[in-house]
Amino acid sequence: MKRYFSAPGLPAKCGSGACVPRPFAVAYRVRAVLCILLVCLCAASARADAPGAGALLFLGELAGYKGKVVVVNFFATWCAPCREEVPGLVRLRRRYPPDKLVILGISLDEDEQPLPDFLRETGVNYPIKTAGFDVARMFNVRSLPHNAVYDVEGRLAVNTPGFASEEEFVELVDMLLKRAALSERAS
Repeated sequence: MKRYFSAPGLPAKCGSGACVPRPFAVAYRVRAVLCILLVCLCAASARADAPGAGALLFLGELAGYKGKVVVVNFFATWCAPCREEVPGLVRLRRRYPPDKLVILGISLDEDEQPLPDFLRETGVNYPIKTAGFDVARMFNVRSLPHNAVYDVEGRLAVNTPGFASEEEFVELVDMLLKRAALSERAS
């Protein structure tokens, strides 16, 4: 004689296809658990690709700088080219008035302990934020230093890895400001 049991969510009456032999019951339960796990894994991977709260807050902050050229510099205290690039950014900040240029430094240091000493040593005169990998991923940062430059309309003009000299920044900022002035005169 076969033993039957009622599958969860089905009527307990046998003979109407609502009861399943015991060997199939185990397979049914295993399938149900696997389906639940699959749904959980899919949801977790979707969240991993979505921008985190830090990235969304940062995007909101960038939107507030419309009307100015914005340089976003990704760096780390242990990165030698970053240490070489920062003094040029400090001089760049002095060169342009705050209503024309904003520089934001984004530290990707996992350990924030060396950051205050680094800022003191380099004399950074622009805001520095610490960020996680969600912000770095949003800007496609794969190496340091990395710079993203936005024009006065908030459009991404440059998003590039590697060291940039002060002269390169001056040339780019001047070009973006001139383009904005010409566009303003035309309208």
